[in-house]
Amino acid sequence: MPLHDILPPTGMWCSKPQRYVWFASSSSLIPTRQCSSSGRGDRDRTRSESLEQARIKAELEALKNQVDPHFIFNSLNTLSHLIESDPAKAKRFNEHLADVYRYILLNKERDLVLLREELAFVNHYFSLLQIRFSEALNLHVDLDGAAAERYLLPPISLQVLIENAVKHNEFSDARPIDIILRKEDETMVVSNSVRHRKGTGSSSRVGLKNLNERYRVVTGMGIDIRNGGETFEVRLPLLKLEA
Repeated sequence: MPLHDILPPTGMWCSKPQRYVWFASSSSLIPTRQCSSSGRGDRDRTRSESLEQARIKAELEALKNQVDPHFIFNSLNTLSHLIESDPAKAKRFNEHLADVYRYILLNKERDLVLLREELAFVNHYFSLLQIRFSEALNLHVDLDGAAAERYLLPPISLQVLIENAVKHNEFSDARPIDIILRKEDETMVVSNSVRHRKGTGSSSRVGLKNLNERYRVVTGMGIDIRNGGETFEVRLPLLKLEA
């Protein structure tokens, strides 16, 4: 895997000249430090950094574990309803659900995935939404296929934003909602038209907070949330792989 310099994750430091690079392990891409060291002071710093990395790893695992229960709960509720109302749709839903959850399981131990992999996962996930909502949702992807091979992002990031749009907005076949995915420079932009669902009250944005924390822990960068009134937009930093 080619190496790529990045900004240091929050809380990690070194007094010597240093670089942060992405390297491949058996299950993930891991930020590591390159710096010279000597003497007892540097050994103490190395021990402190090891403890900090262990803390960050534990924090990231806790954040990842928050994704699954919510997704499982919503999916099983939908499947249960379809089994009674439309068995044929239930069968198709179950097949797509297997593809979606396979991706989640395979990438649970990975901190980053290729944008191409994430977009393929989004297509499977959106198939579930189309079975449930029919023509009430539209997904538009504006992205050069070659670019999807050159960028990384935390897994399940795009799905969280699509799910957020579905959860907080009203839509119907007669008045569908548009969700747009596009790349701008080294950022993935996810936007949707805003039609607030009545009776939901103010949102705690737990999903967005969780996504922002995962980004902060993995990349040292947060997500950019922009609410323009008629359009809700979230910008996700992308990490570029260099040849």
